[in-house]
Amino acid sequence: MPNKNKLLICRANYDSPTRYVYCWAEKIKQEAKLLGMEVIDLKNENFDSDRFRTIIEEHDPLLIFLSGHGTLYSIQGLNRCNVVVRCMNDHLFKDRIVYALSCSTSSIL
Repeated sequence: MPNKNKLLICRANYDSPTRYVYCWAEKIKQEAKLLGMEVIDLKNENFDSDRFRTIIEEHDPLLIFLSGHGTLYSIQGLNRCNVVVRCMNDHLFKDRIVYALSCSTSSIL
């Protein structure tokens, strides 16, 4: 069972849309800390599929907030590199609360 006191924030900051949500996610981080949650923040070059998988496996967060770009089948990190792809590593979301914010991201995923 995922750890209900942990929040994983994944965010990139490389163009206007991602920059806006990147800054907004800082508020989410602050609020979560006020609630006593441990926050793991994968930013920019750290927002990639390997680090994402490692954090899920090692920290087992219940809550995941993702912002970046994406497609109907994927969520993308820095410079549009795929981080989560349908039928490849989407099993990492099992039993978690996931909020993905960006255009088209994961509408089928």
